[in-house]
Amino acid sequence: MRALFRATVRTPSIIVGDTNDRFLRWGWFTVDARQPCDIEVDIRHRALPFSDNFVARIYASHVLEHLNDAQLTHFLGEAYRVLRPNGVIRIVVPDLQLFVESYLRDGLELHFDRPASTEICGVSIRDGLRSSIAAGKVDPDALLPHNGLVAVVASFTDGTPPLTVPRAEFDAHFSVSDLDTFVTWAVGLRPAGHDDDLGHRNGFTYRRLADFLRRAGFSNVCRGFYNDPFAQSDFAGLDLADKQHISLYVCGGKR
Repeated sequence: MRALFRATVRTPSIIVGDTNDRFLRWGWFTVDARQPCDIEVDIRHRALPFSDNFVARIYASHVLEHLNDAQLTHFLGEAYRVLRPNGVIRIVVPDLQLFVESYLRDGLELHFDRPASTEICGVSIRDGLRSSIAAGKVDPDALLPHNGLVAVVASFTDGTPPLTVPRAEFDAHFSVSDLDTFVTWAVGLRPAGHDDDLGHRNGFTYRRLADFLRRAGFSNVCRGFYNDPFAQSDFAGLDLADKQHISLYVCGGKR
């Protein structure tokens, strides 16, 4: 059935970073680094296997924060290449500005009583960090609010403990007026030798992500919101309800 689908769709749309376990919709190809998906490709390094000006729409939700700046530049260049004229891209990522505001207002509420359903970078505070701290695998300082903000930008999925830094070092690099520098510093804390780890390697405000899109060639870059009218018309049902409170929505087009 999927082979028939691929053979009959002439102008596909692609959803990046999702698999056929979770997503099946006529007219859409799933693109991921692992099976089961329609197109298996590592978007960090490889070209998208489409001809120029071929794809109608591209959707990427909570994927691009796992790419460093160079990898992101590569992917957006490929996305622009394969997108047809008047095609659109919709990107959803963690909204760094929201996390910064939460940090300044209430310390991100990083404590043991937080609901188990609440996650930072895919790790339940209660069920993940608490048990790891009790087992001596994680530094208790991982729960300090400033380290929680670091984890939004730089994290691991391969079992490496969360990054922890002294508050004084954090304060020397954190500035609300220059979050780009903070992102560069926090990502730089990741030790070498974790190239295949799929943790976070980036952080985005609207301005930062919009700048990347414009440099790749995209025009009409604009900020959206969860299930906005643009999403309802071109990306109906794709925005994740359980991510809306932490997400930044940005769209761009190709002339």
